[in-house]
Amino acid sequence: MKIVTLLPGSGDTFYCQNCVRDLSTARGLRALGADVTLAPMYLPVDPGPAAGVRSAPVFYGAVNVWLEQRFPGLGRRGRRFLRWLDARPVLRFAARRAGSTDAHGLGEMTASMLRGEDGRQAAELDRLVEWLRADGAPDVVHLSNALLLGLARRLRRDLGCAVVCSLQDEDVWMNAMPESEAAPVWALLADRARDAARFIAVSRAYAVRMASRLGLDADRIAVVHPGVEVPEPPAPIPGDPPVLGFFARLADGLGLEETVGAFLILRRDPRFTRLRLRAAGGSTARDRAFIDRQRRRVAEAGAAADADIDEAYVPDARAEFFRSVSVLAVPSRIEDGYGLNLLESIAAGVPVVQPDRGAFPEIVAMTGGGIVYAPQTPEALAGALAPLLAEPDRLRGIGRAGRESVRAQFTVAHAAARMLEEFRRAAQTR
Repeated sequence: MKIVTLLPGSGDTFYCQNCVRDLSTARGLRALGADVTLAPMYLPVDPGPAAGVRSAPVFYGAVNVWLEQRFPGLGRRGRRFLRWLDARPVLRFAARRAGSTDAHGLGEMTASMLRGEDGRQAAELDRLVEWLRADGAPDVVHLSNALLLGLARRLRRDLGCAVVCSLQDEDVWMNAMPESEAAPVWALLADRARDAARFIAVSRAYAVRMASRLGLDADRIAVVHPGVEVPEPPAPIPGDPPVLGFFARLADGLGLEETVGAFLILRRDPRFTRLRLRAAGGSTARDRAFIDRQRRRVAEAGAAADADIDEAYVPDARAEFFRSVSVLAVPSRIEDGYGLNLLESIAAGVPVVQPDRGAFPEIVAMTGGGIVYAPQTPEALAGALAPLLAEPDRLRGIGRAGRESVRAQFTVAHAAARMLEEFRRAAQTR
């Protein structure tokens, strides 16, 4: 089976769980014998160790998409003169300098993308279709998320392929828009959802949420939980001193401020005066002021020597990070569709402590690799962490149980096999 996955890139400046999921799934599909091509959208994606998985050129380069939005018709009139703006060094520079993954103020551009052949970026869609046709039409085009549904109609019509769309964290982007911008975009999403053969949600909770949002019948959505690698050996779980971990983009609203708050509260407990904090996951220029505020909070509390907030992102260093922490807490205030970082932590044998919201309870219940708490405050987080940190043997026991559950249910091989099943089902009905 020939599969092309269209996935938005992050520029590799921060931990993008959607990118990690798509890349690992591509590797898993390739191991099952599928012919897989990754086609990055907007910003580059580094396949890394995805041996045997082809990578196409960047389509809908972020700079050109923005220019075409500002200057209608530019894509067709000046395409050959603007091609250099899709060069990877240019796009990586743009990713570092701007909040290109921030939806604020991008409602009109998002709507234009969803209009597809009728949008201001229609010339980019022409280029994508031409490339795919020249490369040999795929059996299935897999859209990484529903915000790419504007491509589906042309892809299905001109290539004769089935279009399968993953559902993963679209509402994170949508909720960042003012309601006046978001409402018409949601309406476009619901309309364009008719052009996809199947949808694949990353959790049961998210499937229910998006079925309501897009007006989808339940039988059009399958749930395929993400898969992760299970590292060997398991993490050692530092106990003396214990280390509280945070791993996600270091951005306002993703939970770092609450994890820092819980860290400072726990440090006032005589049992945890030596507690350390390690936070990583990368950032963009837009996040710098927020990160500086968290560092100042830690310094003013006299804990700077025991807190490592690293804004650099090294994709291959994730395994090392999870080996260095005792427990992970990423209390995002965004309604996360799943939480791949949590599964990666549990796979390493490191328990998670998460708020009781979104898909977090589903992950914890299915793996047994952590606990949930409420209400979502630094005080409640500190209260949930304290008993675990005070009982290292219990912490390690939860870590071992979670790790074995991930091995049994949530590996990349499990996820890839389920995805391939859904792709075949869609291809048979095209």
